[in-house]
Amino acid sequence: MSPFVRIQIANKGVNSLKKVPSLIRGLAAICLLIMGGLYYLFNVQVTPSDEVLVLNYHQINNRDKNSLTVRPGIFADELDYLTANGYHVISLDQFISHQRDGAPLPDKPVLITFDDGYRDNYTEAFPLLKERNMPALIFIITDYIGTQKNYLTWPQVHEMEKQGISFGSHTLSHSKLSEDDPQDARFQLETSQAVFRWQFGKNARALAYPCGYYDDTVKQLVKEAGYDAAFTVDYGPVRPGDDLLSLQRIPVFGDLENETEHFRLRIEKVPALSLLYAVRTTLRNMGLSALADQVPIP
Repeated sequence: MSPFVRIQIANKGVNSLKKVPSLIRGLAAICLLIMGGLYYLFNVQVTPSDEVLVLNYHQINNRDKNSLTVRPGIFADELDYLTANGYHVISLDQFISHQRDGAPLPDKPVLITFDDGYRDNYTEAFPLLKERNMPALIFIITDYIGTQKNYLTWPQVHEMEKQGISFGSHTLSHSKLSEDDPQDARFQLETSQAVFRWQFGKNARALAYPCGYYDDTVKQLVKEAGYDAAFTVDYGPVRPGDDLLSLQRIPVFGDLENETEHFRLRIEKVPALSLLYAVRTTLRNMGLSALADQVPIP
């Protein structure tokens, strides 16, 4: 082996060794973040009262058994938990006025949202919200309303809208916007707005990104289509000054062993859970999906 080749091999070995400490430091930092998150989760950190928690539901029924379906009795318990613990449910208009103009909100504000526009939002969720005089925001897939069996009808939408329920867009046909050609994404956003103008006489103020698919190009298209706010499926609270076109939410899951405790943790321990979600996202972005799946998130 020539001296030149030996030098090349030696240099590669040195460079590889140089990478090891940084990798170890990175993994150590991640471990510390996880331990810190767990400590705060179970012992200390409580969600600050001036942050807005945007809850993200889908279906409310006793029929389906999956993570996106909460039973009506559990949903009622969760609404009562909010009231009993000093939370105040706000409307979409209140939320946007606060985030955009600094309008005051009550202590411990919560915005309740539903994605897709399922029929049970009317038959199951709406009566429970109405009993408690709580507003909510439902993101509808406009092509599905009145055409798909398990989705809302326009008469149901208008009845709810007259009694404190706001509606936003979930695009025309639940399109994953950042995977679409920009012209197709524009069509999804603008045509859904045209449906809102037809049915309500005005644009939808808010959009929820289907499956959380968005990027900077999509955000610009959302702005051009006349939406004031857009919500992701990224976990976390909404703070003053947050980007109105990439707002975080708190997903609420069903079909769990102890749904009440799960809900309590997600409401009271948002800072700690946000940290754990950030750790999981970082690991996945590093290509360490198996390790990311081991990050404990209630």
